[in-house]
Amino acid sequence: MTPNYEKQLRFLIEKFPPLPHHFVDVDGGPEAVIEAYNKGESIPVYTGDSENSIWGSPEANWLLRAHHDSIHLKYGIPFTPTGEYIAAEVSSALAQYLRMDELALALRADIAGFSAYQAENSVFAPQEFAKELVATITRTSLTEVGEKQMREGPRELDNPGI
Repeated sequence: MTPNYEKQLRFLIEKFPPLPHHFVDVDGGPEAVIEAYNKGESIPVYTGDSENSIWGSPEANWLLRAHHDSIHLKYGIPFTPTGEYIAAEVSSALAQYLRMDELALALRADIAGFSAYQAENSVFAPQEFAKELVATITRTSLTEVGEKQMREGPRELDNPGI
């Protein structure tokens, strides 16, 4: 079973907030997000297909989308398959900065995995795809993370309880 990353995701977003945004029921794609940003308006965040995500509640999934699109816009990262991988790495680096290694792995798997699926199949992946992908990657990679922590010793976190 894939863990629920909502608490960690919300902490990440609290520390690195997205651009001003609002929620919409119709997906206008990256074009609508870019257009709003270029006009100095809040960016639209699509609320659909947010049930049963690895992020917990639908609202947490929406916040991830706002955070993710903000990374594209703030850093001029294109909304392309390669741009998705780069944006995934930025999010993952922020999570690692906060010492949330498992969240970093989940962000990479979810964002880059969805992008790869869409590039290959020309449709968005179902949420179950992300759950399976994240579970597999985090299980394998966490063994390596755990081994590294055993070698380096415990770390003092400035985000206890997460």
